[in-house]
Amino acid sequence: MNQYLCFNLSIIFIVMIIIYCELLQISAIAPKGHPKVLKTKSVEKDLIRMLLNRYEQFGIIGRPVNDSKIKVDVRYGLQLFQILDLDENKQILRTNCWCMHKWTDSLLRWNESEYGNIKTVRIFPSQIWTPDIKLYNFADERLREYRDARVVVSSNGETLWLPQALFKSTCEVEITYFPFDTQICMLEFGSLTYDRTQMDILWWIPDSPPIEEMPYLDFSDYVPSNEWRTDGEKEREVHHVNRTIQIRSVKKHRRRSQTVGNEVITREYPVLRYLIRLRRNPSFYVFMLVIPCVLLSSLTLVVFWLPPESPAKMMLDWLL
Repeated sequence: MNQYLCFNLSIIFIVMIIIYCELLQISAIAPKGHPKVLKTKSVEKDLIRMLLNRYEQFGIIGRPVNDSKIKVDVRYGLQLFQILDLDENKQILRTNCWCMHKWTDSLLRWNESEYGNIKTVRIFPSQIWTPDIKLYNFADERLREYRDARVVVSSNGETLWLPQALFKSTCEVEITYFPFDTQICMLEFGSLTYDRTQMDILWWIPDSPPIEEMPYLDFSDYVPSNEWRTDGEKEREVHHVNRTIQIRSVKKHRRRSQTVGNEVITREYPVLRYLIRLRRNPSFYVFMLVIPCVLLSSLTLVVFWLPPESPAKMMLDWLL
């Protein structure tokens, strides 16, 4: 009996050893788990967190100035990327544009030497102040024009915002000389709430010399349209100072009156009016409309050359 018990215990012990060895082999072959992530301190994240904390404390509820008497100067430029469509019946122009904003925010400054010599950071526009420059001659059912794009902030407080936008704007269309017509459309931009004493809108200044204001649409990356030709695409390589064909845009001030108590206050709001001259490409209409009409009109004259007694005269009259 004792011998039988010892024999069973030895067998169980041997089986346990075999199972243990198999488990060791499986653990050695199986892939190990993810290595522990080393928690390193990000200077860039600390910098962005510092700027946002400061902004939340001092600047998010008002303009980015230390004195309310100081106005904010915003450089604004419009780069036309593509003309999508011009609906003559509805008189609506659809364009694909890049909107260029640049201003200085005194609350978004830092010492580069204290933050790893970081010169620029990217911040969501919803987290800081941005100018409310909108398209005045708006003709779209959408409430949002711009696509999401982060704001590039430099250490000196210079702020750059380049959102892309698909605009639908009103455009008076005159088709008297169709299909050889020329249209001039306008894109008018301005602030909805800030007058000229609080925010001024200035022309964009490109980086290429000579460094001067650019009161023109930017066609540097323009994709030509099959139906419409523009003056700007002919001078895309010409510096804006030397342009002679493209229409020069204008800056105006809109006046709005508001009654406060017994006093009527009139405020002026700066607006930029970008002008586009569009010339229709008549090739399609010439071959499909003009030439057939001219040929049919010419055949009508042939009827008068045929003698009255000719059967072909009556047949041709009936066909035409």
